[in-house]
Amino acid sequence: MIRRPPRSTPKPSSAASDVYKRQLFLLSSTRMEVFSGSSALKLSEPKFLSIIEVSNEENKRASFAANWGFLSDGGTFFTLNGDVHAVITGSKNQSKIRSELLNYDSKNMIISTSRAFTLSMPNSSLSGDSLTADLINEVFTVSERLKANYDAI
Repeated sequence: MIRRPPRSTPKPSSAASDVYKRQLFLLSSTRMEVFSGSSALKLSEPKFLSIIEVSNEENKRASFAANWGFLSDGGTFFTLNGDVHAVITGSKNQSKIRSELLNYDSKNMIISTSRAFTLSMPNSSLSGDSLTADLINEVFTVSERLKANYDAI
């Protein structure tokens, strides 16, 4: 699936979706279930890759794997549960997130969790109880119980 930004917005920076040209999704799952009266799709052992083409920059990537999850809001919101692994490759470096629950809002390119997590980067690791990751700006915000380790080079 390829997403394109809206044709017109009041200001080019007013929406995260205006920052990218295209977003490519690749989704696989051992089982996908649709329930009557619901637009959500239940996924068993989902693996998901999002490739974001950003103006004048390298592509940014986010890949996810989990025991199970849901795809909702017209295919723009993922809730992943059970031993979730996420790998984020940005213009600066690669980061890995592990948690029991992660949400991915593909419209705004935001990863979030309100559960215990571990964030690993090349020289450091963080853990805490709440995380929000803005993939466009490559900003990670830890809200609760931060613990950090840094390995000097």
